[in-house]
Amino acid sequence: VVVGWLLLVFFPRWKPTFTITLLMAVVYAAMYLLLVVHLFAFGDAKLPEGAGFNTFEEVLKLFSFSPAVFAGWVHYISFDLFVGRYIVMDSQERGIPHLAIVW
Repeated sequence: VVVGWLLLVFFPRWKPTFTITLLMAVVYAAMYLLLVVHLFAFGDAKLPEGAGFNTFEEVLKLFSFSPAVFAGWVHYISFDLFVGRYIVMDSQERGIPHLAIVW
């Protein structure tokens, strides 16, 4: 993912940048999907009692479980790179200086 960010920051007008960063985001999104499916469908590890997404306390309990933290981190970096890619592409279409975006 760092390579993707370096491409977006230092080579935003290089034609392969957007293809490479999209592929990286998709690969990490697929890894996230596989992690979640494995965790909930095939994993033998039990989530902590009271873990979930309905309240802040449930999320805290969920993130005390290392595999859930790892899946969450993979989701975060995939989504973050995808949004960063969109911002750079959109700024180029609108004529916004690149330095204004990366500063």
